Amino acid sequence: MPIPPVRIFQYIILVFCFGCSQSLPKIDNFNASNWREDKFGCRGNRQDQLAALQENKDVLLGLNQNEMSEILGSPDEHELYERNQKFFYYYITPGSGCDQAKPNPIRLQIRFSAMGIANEVFFENL
Repeated sequence: MPIPPVRIFQYIILVFCFGCSQSLPKIDNFNASNWREDKFGCRGNRQDQLAALQENKDVLLGLNQNEMSEILGSPDEHELYERNQKFFYYYITPGSGCDQAKPNPIRLQIRFSAMGIANEVFFENL
């Protein structure tokens, strides 16, 4: 019995979807779940991850906003800037959302182009 054309089309779509998916990059010595669980850096887990991120920050360049959120979780703060640029902010030391906020917290800043691609990753003291 021949395979109906609708079934063939469904198989082609499935192969295309799974064949084109790209796995997320791995950041050496980085515990993504500990990072994601430490909103605003309140627990201090992100501070332990700082060296790994600094050494591997180039891995984050070129990722889109969804991929970045899969790795680092939703940002602590975000900002829409001129020309549809977007910034994601992740506090590394206790930030404004913590009871024990530091006066000059360190945060990771990621700038996305208008196309939603990370084109700048740096760390700043506020």
